[in-house]
Amino acid sequence: MEDLRVLVVAEDVLARTGLAAIVGEAEPSWTIAQLAPERLALDVDIYQPDIVLFDLAWGDATDIAPYIEATDAPFLFLLADEEQAALLLATVGDMVAVRPIGLLLRSNEAPPILYALSTVVAGLSVIDPSLMTALTPQLSPAALADEIVEPLTPREQEVLALIAEGLPNKAIALRLGISDHTVKFHINAILSKLNAQSRTEAVVQAARLGLLIL
Repeated sequence: MEDLRVLVVAEDVLARTGLAAIVGEAEPSWTIAQLAPERLALDVDIYQPDIVLFDLAWGDATDIAPYIEATDAPFLFLLADEEQAALLLATVGDMVAVRPIGLLLRSNEAPPILYALSTVVAGLSVIDPSLMTALTPQLSPAALADEIVEPLTPREQEVLALIAEGLPNKAIALRLGISDHTVKFHINAILSKLNAQSRTEAVVQAARLGLLIL
């Protein structure tokens, strides 16, 4: 996705700078801006972000509502743990129910952050599997996965996650220590189970169902 405008928000200036560097170095065509949380409501209109990347760190998730109300842009939150995710959703659950949201455990790894940013901007929510028990039953993978005729195997989930990172078949084979033929076999199974016609469609469908391992 080209020309994405990302607004990085974090209380700690080093955290802001670090996240901006991670995203900017990985996606040079994206426009990256930074703000402290207390400046969000005042300055967000200046930047017109497509998405807000908000590092909550160990902050108070119960104070997040004013920040979400400050813009119509979707949010990708980096969270410390499941407890913080539960507090966040308990505070602003109704608000985020009407727009896509991303919830990830804090990480300095670019691929999951970049994937989540692009997916949330595309209108889909992305939830770190480790945080799923903090969600409402309506959003849990078990409830959503009822739409799948046959569940994905653990190996198929691994292949799907690498597809989401943009890896070609040969790179997936190398990463997992399997043959190209086996990778193709798993991809065909994934497409069939998700009723998808392409790798991209499979990723979109899996994100909607909460099946991706980020």
